[in-house]
Amino acid sequence: MSTLSLWQSTAPLPGYGPLRSDIEVDVAVIGAGITGLTAALLLKRAGQRVAVLEARTVGSGVTGFTTAHITEALDTRWFRLTKNFGRDGAGIAARSQRAAIERISALIAEEEIECEFRRLPGWLFAEEDRGVIELEQEAETTRALGLHVSFAEPPLPFPVKAALRFDDQAQFQPLRYLAALATAVHGGGSFIADRTRVLDVEDGEPCTVHTEGGTVVCRDIFVATHSPVNDRLLLQTKLSQYRSYVVTVRGRGPSPVGLFWDTVDPYHYVRTAEDDGGWFLVVGGADHKVGQNPDTVAAYRHLRDWIRPRFFTSMLQGKDPLEHEWSAQVVETVDGLPYVGRNPTDGHVWVATGYAGNGMTHGTMAAILISDLICGRRNEWADLYDPARVKPVSSFKEWIRENVDYPLHFVADRLKRPAARSVEDVPRGEGRIAEIVGERLALHRDEAGMLTALSPVCTHMGCEVRWNPDARSWDCPCHGGRFAPDGQVLDGPPIRPLRRKKLSITEDGRKTDPSAAIVRRLGLAVALGGMLFGKLGLDPAVAVIKRRRERGRVVTQAWTRWTILGAAGMMAAALARARENSAAPGCQGTRRVSLAADTLFAIACLTGAMNLVCGVLLTRTAKGGAVPIETGLRSGPAMTLRQRRLHRTMVVGGWTQLAALAGALALQSPSQGRAR
Repeated sequence: MSTLSLWQSTAPLPGYGPLRSDIEVDVAVIGAGITGLTAALLLKRAGQRVAVLEARTVGSGVTGFTTAHITEALDTRWFRLTKNFGRDGAGIAARSQRAAIERISALIAEEEIECEFRRLPGWLFAEEDRGVIELEQEAETTRALGLHVSFAEPPLPFPVKAALRFDDQAQFQPLRYLAALATAVHGGGSFIADRTRVLDVEDGEPCTVHTEGGTVVCRDIFVATHSPVNDRLLLQTKLSQYRSYVVTVRGRGPSPVGLFWDTVDPYHYVRTAEDDGGWFLVVGGADHKVGQNPDTVAAYRHLRDWIRPRFFTSMLQGKDPLEHEWSAQVVETVDGLPYVGRNPTDGHVWVATGYAGNGMTHGTMAAILISDLICGRRNEWADLYDPARVKPVSSFKEWIRENVDYPLHFVADRLKRPAARSVEDVPRGEGRIAEIVGERLALHRDEAGMLTALSPVCTHMGCEVRWNPDARSWDCPCHGGRFAPDGQVLDGPPIRPLRRKKLSITEDGRKTDPSAAIVRRLGLAVALGGMLFGKLGLDPAVAVIKRRRERGRVVTQAWTRWTILGAAGMMAAALARARENSAAPGCQGTRRVSLAADTLFAIACLTGAMNLVCGVLLTRTAKGGAVPIETGLRSGPAMTLRQRRLHRTMVVGGWTQLAALAGALALQSPSQGRAR
């Protein structure tokens, strides 16, 4: 079965060669997908000299793995967008989606592109009663926004409760379309450089793009890389990255005419595609956050199980005629619309991201908007899609829900038992997180048996990557970065590859010392538990607000026990780490340990001891066994000067303890590396 997408199997794309010297242009576009190439063509038509820089090849990113639904039916329902952005904002969004569909149609006609473009209806259907209510809300809202929708019976071979028809949608073969855009861009003062990885982006007058092959000096930079590689933190906290899965099945008889989506979560999406042998049913879904599903193969099983009772008896050939399986990256925003415009911290750097499952229309819309802004033309969409927008009421809860992943995985993944204790535990064609002589490594063994050792620390913000057996990649569960088995970046936001490690392991050093690893992990777990339970700003007053004497004694005693365990746990972790560092056989340079990490462990232990002493003194000075103070840094009127000083010392010490432990964890795989 092919792991290439259907489009990659049927549309070879042109190559252009890497950048080999320093150049100067008007606009540098980073990324040769539908957004970057559409924007490049529009800018070139406006008289700009454009350089398109692509790390791999044209269409090798998300555009090559889309299912290419061209539709106004967005992943976020229109009634929710109306609630988030108001009637006027939703109306602007609806007009921008229609403009994108018509611009795709116009470019196909103007460039005479043969890409199987076809206008057809889209169907949002419900198989359960609860989905019907959602369809009724959507119908009322979309009609008010001017979309052409109606309830009708969809051309599907299985019964549904209700279906909402969207008129005048479209589909095409995306890579044939992309190849034609690339041909139109290249030449006449503009060019495409593929296999050219961008290393850094500098805003200024002029701007500078640093690549592996040379430097590009330009007036404006458009980062069209699906997930921005130039914004390390601000924009990334408002984005969530998901993997979505697709299978194709060979059909028989007449094919269903239309694009189809259901109302479940995660939803399923269906279309057809043709080749010389007939037609395919293309079905996608089973989305999950990047790096957070250890059994990615199960997603394909889910899709097959969903297809069988609905299509196999009437439309599909054979018992299980699957021909393609692939997965793709989906980026969602906290409020339901993409971020398109000037990067919030820059003057001449432009970004476009957060398309969710509507990359064809959102990507084209973004290209139109960015080309207008760069050329100084007014566009009514600009404020709606502004990357600097803040929608606190509609998006704050979603922002909190999505960003809890970072602190959770940053700490917890380092405490997990590694999947391998020895290089022999890594099978061919697979990757494993291993712990070898006390150091965590990302190990991959190719089909020929060659082993590649990498640091498992993502180069974006320091989380630990996980092996994805379906895509054969190292995926970061915090912000969705993905790396190839050799560590090269596949998907942003990281720019730099995973650090390479050189293994030189003797027979005695193939496995880590399990006692040291267990002691260190238990120590870290107890330390974290002690801080979370006792403080996160060690505050014994949190549960004593009622000022009841007996409750005060119990809580104070519990806090004291957990603080002691926390300090003891960190001390055990530090000692175990020192034991590993002083006697780690089999790797060169193991005695050159990370001094910074050990120093941070020592600071965490000292602040833990300081908090313990302050807590005991504070408890003894409190009357009746209760601690009459409020939470946080605020002090109650009953506190004495000594109590306030002790309490504030504990607050500062608690946060210092937490920061020191987090820093030490981040340096578990130090930049210098110990396996050389």
